[in-house]
Amino acid sequence: MKEIYADSFETVVWLGPPDEMSYMAFSKIISLSESWNERPTYLKTRALNGHLQEYTNFLRSEFSGEDPIQPWHAVHSLSSRAWFQRAWVVQEINVAPTTIFLCGDRAVDMVDLLNTRQVIVQHCGCMEMATDFKIIGMKEVISSVLMISGMWQDLGESIVRYRSQTSSTAGSSLIAALDRLRFKYATEPHDKVYAARGLAGTDGQMTPVDYSLPIKTVYASMAQRLIHASQSFYILAYCHYPPKVLDLPTWAADWSDTSCPHRVALPQEGFQYHESLNQEKVYHTTKESEFYVRFEHGNRTMVVKGAWFDRLAFTSSSGIRSYGIAGVPQQKGLDIQAVARDAEEANQTTMDYIAITHKAKWLREWALFLSDQEATSFPMIDRTGWSFNPDVGRETFKQPFYSPTEEDLLSAYLTTLIADVMVDQDKGHEIRVPSTQEYISWVIQPEISLEEVFSFRLEGRAFAVSDLGLIALVPAEARAHDLIAIVQGSDLPFILRPSGNGFSFIGQAYVHGIMDGETWSLVEDGTVPLEEIPII
Repeated sequence: MKEIYADSFETVVWLGPPDEMSYMAFSKIISLSESWNERPTYLKTRALNGHLQEYTNFLRSEFSGEDPIQPWHAVHSLSSRAWFQRAWVVQEINVAPTTIFLCGDRAVDMVDLLNTRQVIVQHCGCMEMATDFKIIGMKEVISSVLMISGMWQDLGESIVRYRSQTSSTAGSSLIAALDRLRFKYATEPHDKVYAARGLAGTDGQMTPVDYSLPIKTVYASMAQRLIHASQSFYILAYCHYPPKVLDLPTWAADWSDTSCPHRVALPQEGFQYHESLNQEKVYHTTKESEFYVRFEHGNRTMVVKGAWFDRLAFTSSSGIRSYGIAGVPQQKGLDIQAVARDAEEANQTTMDYIAITHKAKWLREWALFLSDQEATSFPMIDRTGWSFNPDVGRETFKQPFYSPTEEDLLSAYLTTLIADVMVDQDKGHEIRVPSTQEYISWVIQPEISLEEVFSFRLEGRAFAVSDLGLIALVPAEARAHDLIAIVQGSDLPFILRPSGNGFSFIGQAYVHGIMDGETWSLVEDGTVPLEEIPII
């Protein structure tokens, strides 16, 4: 199939039979694409820098006509068509020389869709500033189109990645392809893996096509091959506990599950990061220890060597749900009530973000949990002379001292929240910046949406504190009494839960103060024993 599309002169995508809404949508997309091309460079940003009136003129023209809202509803309706949500389409678009989208006698190309997406993103970030031009329903319809059009951006970025991919680490291009297909739909669950196979170059050869195999075997075998080929545990970043596929090992990602959180993988060695990202600073919890893994019991049990380091004592409420982020599955069809509901929920998402960061919501949850604990608990957090007052702002958390990194607890907490944020080095920042406040001030510059950056990365995560008082960013599925293990050859700690004759893999974690091998020396000198850990 891949060769057919690759050898074609042009690929024509038929989006289904035309109707009044599709004609309106195509006209609007062409109009918006032309409008984006007409914008001067200084207006192609969310930082308007004194050009608000010029932007307002474009906004006014793009919401003109007898019914200025309806064409935007039409764009939403077109984007909801089933083609955009299928797994195989990513391969078709990636390998084809050029692609046009057809509905009736109307056609647009990929550039038109991406230009329209740029307009939508800009309006979402800037329309509130245009105080002299308001239309009822304008904000709500832009929010809904932003959510559904995220898949256009996904396709565009996928094309760029595919055509420029250079794989220095075995398995990395297959992992990247699987990531792009994570929230796409497929008739057969096998198709997620086999569609990714066609996008992965030579990496795809490690996944033979065989629809007769049970899906649990396909997913587990692929995970095993990727772990061996890459000599890393990076693929475990995509696991979600518990997997929906019956009897699938917890160390194998369930690619059929489109409802799982879109957790951003924590920075670690061996993955194919974008070239603009600083790739020198990744986590090395076990330093440069030799990679070790073996599989037993018909490849159902993954055995690693690790050390039991600590146990979770407290876990917060789960991470916020992100809205308007490319890759998150969206509703089908246009439902005005659902759009309004999503807009209201998106506002709540913003409030949740503000609570978690600026009001230290998760720290407050922990402080309330403290009332039931012994005064000597959490020894790594020095609370001498401190008592929590819920009426005081987050500054109250500057008094407790976090001894592993020798800083106040609030600073340690804020650094933990951005543990999985990789920063563009062109901005003068690295993956893990020396100053949390410096990073936050960079993020809130007008051209970047604070809510988008943080809500995306906190989705599916929770805040945790261990028995020793180490603070961590953990999967939302983690619970008190889950165990923290540092595993030989793994850049990240594992969260594991006793289960039968072994342990269930809950996910990877960031534990503030041990991510650069600070505790691995205890294993090296024999203070903490290394043992085999069976993960089932």
